[in-house]
Amino acid sequence: MQFPSIEWFNAVQKEAEIEADTFRRMGFCDATMLLALGTGDDARRFILAFEDYGMTSVREVDESESADADFQLSADNAVWREMIENIRTHGEADLEHTLNRLQLPGALALSASDQQNEDLFYRYNQTFQEFFNLSSRVQTEFSVDASA
Repeated sequence: MQFPSIEWFNAVQKEAEIEADTFRRMGFCDATMLLALGTGDDARRFILAFEDYGMTSVREVDESESADADFQLSADNAVWREMIENIRTHGEADLEHTLNRLQLPGALALSASDQQNEDLFYRYNQTFQEFFNLSSRVQTEFSVDASA
């Protein structure tokens, strides 16, 4: 399955539904995140809505729709690819490839319109990480430009 794509995110959500008990133990999540993959005019943007115990919708958007999200995580394609490949190799992100760790040195940029929205990333971080960790179960192919 091609990364990034709506189909890929939906496939990960199907895996999350299998692990519903894990997400229920972590508690509800109410946040809308924008993932920006790549830079410049070639960047692709996806808005993922999380409600209750999982992702309820995903859509690809253009830059003008970016304000619909609580916060944004942005990185070049190589960072996203390295994270997804690391998860595939280990079954989950190792300590150097978690969303939180990648955000700290700035490889993954976190931005929000205000501090409360930015806090949603930290508040629900484990839910987001578990979601991405389940990508280890999704056969993933990268577009040619995903290494740039």
